[in-house]
Amino acid sequence: MAKKINTTETADPKPLVLFDFDGTIMDTETALIASYREIFDRHGKELTKDIIDEAAESVPEVIMRKYLSEKKARKYVEEFLFYQQEHLADLIQPMKGARRLLRWLKENGYKTGVVSSRGQSTLERMLGNAGIAEYLTVICGDAGGEKISLWTKDIVRACKAAKKDCCVYVSDSPVNITVAKEGGCYTVAFLQDGTKAMRFIDCGPNFLTAELSQITKLLTSQSDWSAYRAHE
Repeated sequence: MAKKINTTETADPKPLVLFDFDGTIMDTETALIASYREIFDRHGKELTKDIIDEAAESVPEVIMRKYLSEKKARKYVEEFLFYQQEHLADLIQPMKGARRLLRWLKENGYKTGVVSSRGQSTLERMLGNAGIAEYLTVICGDAGGEKISLWTKDIVRACKAAKKDCCVYVSDSPVNITVAKEGGCYTVAFLQDGTKAMRFIDCGPNFLTAELSQITKLLTSQSDWSAYRAHE
């Protein structure tokens, strides 16, 4: 039986609003492709459009294992992250409307956070450099560098840190939306260009939007998210 978390949430009816990092709160697509191209070229493998499309829905370790080397995947991921951090950090910027939305959420008393399988220090540095860390209540990444995907316990950890159990989770990843649904969240699919619409049919998010600004209307005009409680 799923165990619901016990927090100190009492009179405050507002949910914790959690965001995915890549492709949701931060635009990492250009840096992602450039990083894959560098590592694939470095190790003599062609980066095709099909691999790029697959990489957009996966994580670096899975791609490295599948197309470069099962045994050296972790090493290649380290090269990938180092190259991205050292040479492409300036390419990683907030998504359109992200800063405005986070500012509105903070001004209106909402607690917010970013949860990701990326390393904790990487998340903190990138969000800080982008000037949006100040709007976030919690930043939850991977402290040990072992995870390759989001887990429900990551969401629960963020909720505990924010002392909230009602959670609205926003992501452009069908995989992460599924994880968040399993964790008891009200889920919002962010379809920034509409190309992923069909991929969300199976996972069935509670709400779909092509603009982050629509989340303000969701929170102020709709209350069915209040019935959702994060749990492991």
